[in-house]
Amino acid sequence: MRLMASWKDVLSDDHGSWVQTTGGRTTHALLEDGECHLITDEQYRHAPNAVSFKRVYWKHPTFPYRRNLLRCVDGRCQFAIMQYQYDGNPDDCDWGVPIHSNRKHGSRPYSRTMQSVKNNIKESGRAAALTTYQGNRKDILRLGHPSSIASGKKQIMNLNQPQQTGENIAGVMEKCREELHFPEIRFIRIAMNSPRLLVFLATKQQLADLEIHCCNPDLFSVLGIDTTFNCGKFYVTVFTFRHLMLKSKYNRVRDINPVMIRAIFIHGDRSKETYTDMILALIAACPALEDRLNVFGTDSDESLYGPCREYFKRAEHLLCSLHVRDNIDRKLSSLGVPKRVRDEIAADIDGKQVDGVKQGGLVDRLQDEYHDAVDRLCGVWSDLIGAKGPVFVQYFLAEKSDKI
Repeated sequence: MRLMASWKDVLSDDHGSWVQTTGGRTTHALLEDGECHLITDEQYRHAPNAVSFKRVYWKHPTFPYRRNLLRCVDGRCQFAIMQYQYDGNPDDCDWGVPIHSNRKHGSRPYSRTMQSVKNNIKESGRAAALTTYQGNRKDILRLGHPSSIASGKKQIMNLNQPQQTGENIAGVMEKCREELHFPEIRFIRIAMNSPRLLVFLATKQQLADLEIHCCNPDLFSVLGIDTTFNCGKFYVTVFTFRHLMLKSKYNRVRDINPVMIRAIFIHGDRSKETYTDMILALIAACPALEDRLNVFGTDSDESLYGPCREYFKRAEHLLCSLHVRDNIDRKLSSLGVPKRVRDEIAADIDGKQVDGVKQGGLVDRLQDEYHDAVDRLCGVWSDLIGAKGPVFVQYFLAEKSDKI
């Protein structure tokens, strides 16, 4: 690791994006007489020659593939061990690196930029970093790895955002205190900067709407939870539902229940601890959600849906249709399925418009019809895809069928 400018550079490999499954487990060891012995926290504090290690685990969102990192965290050892483990049959997997899930344009495989490169971009400033980036692109043959340069001009611009001061959150906290005296029109419910940045925005009526539309056992809407990106140094998570008493009058989306935003959280990271604070704050403001929420929908980020499953005690979890569609399309692409066939499978799942009238798909099936429809479509898809059909069917039944 002494040959690396940052230990995080070891995370920039050729396998695209990874999902971290643990926050890291720390262990201590002492080398005596040529043997390594594990020791307790108390023993470590009194052993000047002991070494502290941290293990972190990831899984790949596309392949049955895991990686484990063991590194020294106290600076006494200059080595790290990265272990890759494959849990399937290599012949059944297309090892093409997928694009990043947030990419809206293009098909370039995702490569994580090295942390040392990002540090250099911040230190050199926007103008110098852009000049270096243009030079590196012209001399692309000299580069040893795609992660050794910025992923694009947008990354350089984002890394050189002006530093925010603490005055902004202080003003929001003061406004939050003022609104305590006006409960009927209160909008800022929580504003805190320690231990983590979290701002909770919702009116009294918006919280009441969540109970009305998401907690009725006979007629309810799915509570959608989605985190936005590219908002400077902050993330914004919105809680939404479809208003079942309203219909759109516009031709393009006629007779569709409109999506309503009801609770908004502004936060500084996407850790499990932050999402836990968020869910607990929402339940404190709308207690009915804890025991009466029927269904919530999220993306595949375990840091988000984990706390939701824990604290929304009766609710079922569904992957949001957009993320389900993206994940399925990505899997089909990795199997080499042509776009025409991918679109046909997407229409079988989501439905399609025929002469201005929507024909229902798998998502529109009632519970007693759903499993028969899945069995029928799996046979159709297997024949449609060809040799890789059974691989996709196995993936769909194991990963997606129970989340639609």
